[in-house]
Amino acid sequence: MTESDSQKRCFLAAFAALVILHSIAVSSSRLLPFTDLPNHLAASTIARHYGEPGNEFIRYYSVDLFPRPNVLHIAFCSLNIFPSVESANRAWFFLYALLLPLSALLLTRRLGGALWPAALSLLLLYSYSVSWGFAGYMIAVPLVLISAWASAGMAMKRGARLAAASVSLMLLVFFAHALAALFAVVLHLAFMAGARDTRPARKAANCLTVLPVPAMLTAWWLYGRSFWFGRSTAEYLSCYYTGDFFATFINRVKILFLDNYNLFDGAAGIIIGTAFSLAIIAAALIPLV
Repeated sequence: MTESDSQKRCFLAAFAALVILHSIAVSSSRLLPFTDLPNHLAASTIARHYGEPGNEFIRYYSVDLFPRPNVLHIAFCSLNIFPSVESANRAWFFLYALLLPLSALLLTRRLGGALWPAALSLLLLYSYSVSWGFAGYMIAVPLVLISAWASAGMAMKRGARLAAASVSLMLLVFFAHALAALFAVVLHLAFMAGARDTRPARKAANCLTVLPVPAMLTAWWLYGRSFWFGRSTAEYLSCYYTGDFFATFINRVKILFLDNYNLFDGAAGIIIGTAFSLAIIAAALIPLV
């Protein structure tokens, strides 16, 4: 065994140990102190026991999961294969902690990169979105990476299985989080633009695999009802983008520091959080330039 093989095995062993430890840690906690998580657990409890004798959920709630995004956590936690919603939620977080680093490793290897940068994904396990309990978006992150892995495979070689996997994964991302699904579509089209097979017919066929996602988005916009206002999603978005969006546009600058500003008090947190974000943006843009 060469030295590089030995180093690779050592890395994979350490990587696997860290992934397993984090997965066990995040899934074995009795209480996860995430802000929005109780609301998700309540919704899952209603969906799981809806219509059963002994409760009156049916009098006060309606369970309408299709064609909505951000319902994957509800559907998962209401499965009867789990003894309770809480145990299903622990399994959900176990899968998240397992999938995020593994999906980063898969995509890195697919693109021919070194192994060790995948270990940096462990730093992102406990992000701002996780601390807020955004269960759908949280699981969408590794699903997008796995979708990109399938898309990159399609760009490098033909394969009906990869195409089927790509379509399935993008649809799964839609049910986890709509915006993440749009990002998965953009990544897929970017990979197809650089595909080895340059024949127009083949490129067009590969690009058409994204069509189920915009079809689901259209169905949601036209037929889905807004969670908060009872209007169709299209009506709500129309009002939002003609009013509140531009009125609060300056607040979008907060995206540069929201994930990390709590690390330090006051202005120092904002400055250091912004520096972190700019470093990541630069690391992404420099290779493109």
